Order: sequence, then structure tokens, then C-alpha cells
Amino acid sequence: MSRVLLQKYEVLHPLGACGMGKVYLARDGHLERLVVVKESQEEFLTPETELLKELRHPGLPQVYDCFREEGS
Repeated sequence: MSRVLLQKYEVLHPLGACGMGKVYLARDGHLERLVVVKESQEEFLTPETELLKELRHPGLPQVYDCFREEGS
């Protein structure tokens, strides 16, 4: 059974892990495309994530969304 985040991201399988968190291949059910979801143990500050979502550079991954699950 797949894990679904925010009723939007269906986690398909793990891609890797390190001390900072885990990375998964997922499907965005709203836009019908594959995405990468990073699960991090670190706290993200809203101003920083909003800035990351605005950055566009071929050497950086595109950030589309950031969320915190209840109970995390």
C-alpha cells in the first residue's frame, strides 16, 4: 500500500536516505507527474521555503511545495 501525503503525493518508492532525511519518488496526483519528495528532520522556516520556491536555475532542483504533516 502506498503512502499518500496531503491527499496529493503518492509515495512510490524510496530513492535514498542520509542523516538529514529521506528522499522518495512520488506521483503528484493533481498534476499527474512524477516528483521527488524530501522528508527532513530539520525545521524549515517559511520565508526560506518561499524563497526556494521562487528560484529558477538549471543547477538547482525546483521546489514546488513545502508542508508539515500533523504529528510531525
